[in-house]
Amino acid sequence: MGCLEGVRERCPAGAADKAAFQTGEHDWAEGVRQALAELAAEGVHLSEQGEVVCGAAPPVPWAWEDGSAPVEKAQRLLTRALEAKRREELLDRSRTREDRARLRSAAGTGAGAWLQAAPSSAEETLEDADFCAAARLRLGQNVCPPGLRCSNQNSRLRPGATCAKPLDQGGVHALTCKAGGAIMRRHHALVRLLARLLQAAGYHVSEEVWEPRWDRPKLDRRGNQKFDAEGNPQWVRARLDLRLMAPPEEPLVYGDVVVSHPGAPSHARAAAETDGATARKAALKKVGRYPPEEVPNARLVPLAVETGGRWDPDALDFLKKAAGRAAQRHQGLSSLEGGGATAVFATWLRQLACTLQRANVAALRGAAAAGARTEASALRAAGERGSEAAEEEEEEEKDENDWLLEQIEELLAGAKAAAGA
Repeated sequence: MGCLEGVRERCPAGAADKAAFQTGEHDWAEGVRQALAELAAEGVHLSEQGEVVCGAAPPVPWAWEDGSAPVEKAQRLLTRALEAKRREELLDRSRTREDRARLRSAAGTGAGAWLQAAPSSAEETLEDADFCAAARLRLGQNVCPPGLRCSNQNSRLRPGATCAKPLDQGGVHALTCKAGGAIMRRHHALVRLLARLLQAAGYHVSEEVWEPRWDRPKLDRRGNQKFDAEGNPQWVRARLDLRLMAPPEEPLVYGDVVVSHPGAPSHARAAAETDGATARKAALKKVGRYPPEEVPNARLVPLAVETGGRWDPDALDFLKKAAGRAAQRHQGLSSLEGGGATAVFATWLRQLACTLQRANVAALRGAAAAGARTEASALRAAGERGSEAAEEEEEEEKDENDWLLEQIEELLAGAKAAAGA
């Protein structure tokens, strides 16, 4: 539709006029009419001016008038409107708020970039089993077998002790368990990758830095500052993940990474109602912890992302601008103008998405790894079961260690059956 005027100029008289579109018998004309009818059935219409209208049909629809102004990017706008409508219908059909939170988290710029990654680098490579597990998590399928307890080591209790909390089949506990270090490893993996990417953008990058102006007093339960045995006041040190310097336009920027799971009980309600609510909450918490007025010559960028892959808008804006800086530093990419920045930004999003999903799957595996205990095996460990029963349980646990491979086989079998139906 953006080149309709040019098409009419190049075609014989009457070949592409209003009548040809509305009543012509050519296959292309019938295809156009059918496409518009299908869009209308979905509640997506074109107005007389070529504007996309959702819901009720406009009083005067698009009529392919001769001499009408070209409509730029009509196909993209129509597709987006149709996708948005179907997404809302999917959200309405979701039975639980956890499902709605998952759907919203899996959307947004870069959330599904790992699905488009080609294994051209280590950062963009996902093993087959990792890909299948990440896909199951994205689709809301079970990712933990029933009856297991978390096997993450909890050194706060005693050496060798495990978390031992029940593992839900949706993976909420596995993705949020503070024992075992999986969530910290996920955090550190993103920090290291971001440091490399931002160095390519010309930033001087330092990791794990202390900014004393953001220190705050350590308080007791009554809100009073704590003191050590020698009477010295105790402080909570402000340690941030990244310090970035790129004068003159970016003299000092602090970046702090935070990964949150929208399916967690503390986030699910808001995450089910609003896109990116969990990442936004985490970003605002960072701003509250590091008030900008206390360090006036610096800027804080909360690099907040949800486990489903949705980034907070402030983080995306910063990364997009940094990608533009990286493109300008490369002779070949700088010649592409805006296209170079777009290519770099897309590559960064794929690498970040793959890193995040690998870490998510590692957290799932770690929580359900060898030694994960059912109620029965916990009794055995306490010496309350006989040796014969213990041997049977050991065989069961060996089988459970391959839970991911079994789930993958079931997924592939189901896909094969569906294809043959």
